[in-house]
Amino acid sequence: MALPDKTVSRTLITSKLMQKHLLTYYIIILLLGVNISVYGQSSDTLQNLTLQTITITAFKEKPAEKNAAIITAFSLDSVNPTGNFNLTDRIAQIPGVDLLGTGPAISKPVIRGSYGNRILILLNGLKFDNQQWQDEHGLGLSDLGLSKVEIIKGPLGVLYGSEALGGVINLIEEEKPSRGQSASEFGLRFNTNTLGGLIQGGWQKNAGKHWWRIRGGIENHADYRNGKSQRVLNSRFTGYHLKGTFGFLKKNWRSTNNLMSSFTQSGFIFNDIYNFITPDARWSRNLSENPSHLVILNVLSSENKIHFAESDLYFNVGIQSNDRLENEGAGAISLNIHLLTFQYLLKWERNLSTKTRLIISHLHSFKINTNYGARKIIPDANLHEANASVYLETTVQPGIILENGFGL
Repeated sequence: MALPDKTVSRTLITSKLMQKHLLTYYIIILLLGVNISVYGQSSDTLQNLTLQTITITAFKEKPAEKNAAIITAFSLDSVNPTGNFNLTDRIAQIPGVDLLGTGPAISKPVIRGSYGNRILILLNGLKFDNQQWQDEHGLGLSDLGLSKVEIIKGPLGVLYGSEALGGVINLIEEEKPSRGQSASEFGLRFNTNTLGGLIQGGWQKNAGKHWWRIRGGIENHADYRNGKSQRVLNSRFTGYHLKGTFGFLKKNWRSTNNLMSSFTQSGFIFNDIYNFITPDARWSRNLSENPSHLVILNVLSSENKIHFAESDLYFNVGIQSNDRLENEGAGAISLNIHLLTFQYLLKWERNLSTKTRLIISHLHSFKINTNYGARKIIPDANLHEANASVYLETTVQPGIILENGFGL
């Protein structure tokens, strides 16, 4: 039966209204989708990091995605958005890495429960010694001039001696500018919890076959204030840092020579400190009367790579001077211990085939420990250590890599 004309007209009007409402709904949903997308992009930009191509320099020059080793890289830049006080705090942000410390200035990294002499620190391609066996001896290094940190876990420690059982932390200096370019930088950092911060600056230039760099910084902090706004008495610390680099390229020989010098002073923290120290002004940074650590560090090193037709030879050599003093109060120095370390690392790499790579490494170090103070926590001693290792890597097929190492 045919519908009345009014019903047909009403049906057409209703259909048009429904189409109009549907179109409106589509537009609203589309706008909401755009808004949600834009909002999500803004949020993700603040939370996510842009991954860049990572080249493993601690072990071998190879992209991380083609390496079977357990290596985690963490980029360092001049802008520190997390507000960390020292290098150890920033390293502790890496999953699987923690820190052990007594205050913001005295801390050391912990990898899977291992620390001290079980964690090896690589600085400019050589083992870094800072009397790390003591719980109250921090890492003592600044992130000044560093570009990246690599955490190496697993059996790769065979290449670096007996102190790499828990893992290896490789500290990588900033890259030189592009050929023919120079760069300068100045930075200022302030921490409200310590009413102090860091001021630093540097200049570097790449002239092609020669490049050089100089960088310096001063940090100074008052006593730390925790999350409950409570003052941690005598947690103040200060530091002076200076770095210089000169490198050159001559035919198949590339050499990078580094000089680093620093002086750090940090206060002792102990349970009954209020029985020995009278609180001074909140802004005070005086450490001449309060118990404190004083560390004078000097490092001279040379990294060298010689490229042959089918192999590469690496030769790193350096000397480190670490002088640690302890002020028991009123300026009296009771502990004065000096550790002098001379070492070299010789490594030869060769591709035996397109799928097999051989590495032979030899690490040799000689340490002299001398006490100059009345208090002695370890005796005068000479330590001689030599390590020889062989490493073989075989790519069975894409995605399957066999790594074998032997060290003596």
